[in-house]
Amino acid sequence: MAVLDSLDEIDEMAAELADRFGPIPDPVDNLLYQLRTKVLARKAGVAGITTEAGQIQIRFPEGNGQARPQLQRYLGQGVRVSRKGVWLGRDMTTHDWQVALVQTLEKLQMINDGDQN
Repeated sequence: MAVLDSLDEIDEMAAELADRFGPIPDPVDNLLYQLRTKVLARKAGVAGITTEAGQIQIRFPEGNGQARPQLQRYLGQGVRVSRKGVWLGRDMTTHDWQVALVQTLEKLQMINDGDQN
């Protein structure tokens, strides 16, 4: 699984596992989620994802010149943009913060790709 490097490959692996073994158990589903966020983070050009003080931080690479006010408006109220990254609160259910993380990474990828519609 560690060599999977695209969302399509991860989805194919999940489908194959489900086809062979039935419903995917939570630990495997969590691993697939981690692989998906790793791919999304790479595509978004982020330096890393960590947790600190009960929040999730999506760290920008050093020297990232993101315009903070514009980025804050683009990402919306559910996040806080700082000089070094984007912060997501974890004061929600596991499913909700996982969805919020993926959505934020997808938006950052659109910025990285130059498409901010």
